[in-house]
Amino acid sequence: MDNAILDDFGFNFDTKVAHITFHTDMVITHNYKSDGTLFSKSIKGEGFTEVPIKNVQINMNMPFEIEKDGNKYFNLKDFDISYNIRDKAEFTFSNLYYGNKEESDTMHSLMNENWKYLTTEFGKYFFAEFGANLFEMFENYDSISLRNLSLC
Repeated sequence: MDNAILDDFGFNFDTKVAHITFHTDMVITHNYKSDGTLFSKSIKGEGFTEVPIKNVQINMNMPFEIEKDGNKYFNLKDFDISYNIRDKAEFTFSNLYYGNKEESDTMHSLMNENWKYLTTEFGKYFFAEFGANLFEMFENYDSISLRNLSLC
């Protein structure tokens, strides 16, 4: 997120929804263990995966309430996240097929040719978790005073 560029940020006090839109490059890394099928082909292995994603635009909408305790406070209630990968994602799974280079190269080729399908189908789980972490960060600014934001 070091290179994230803010595209839009604002509050709609009629609908009581805050929104933020930004774009960035990111690299997703994690350990994996697979024994199943993908593209009607067996896929198995376990190890480390790295998925660089280029130029992903992320949009978050967060409903809020304004509470009054002698002051006005901004309280986030929930979030909805959407994403659009505008360039590409590239999948690299170490130890795919437990080191069988031919099978691994074939599957990597299939995955990288079909990156849009994979990021649409499986990315929603990652971005839901990503959104939850981002929402928690915003939520930790618990009870943001609207006077401090110059919104009153």
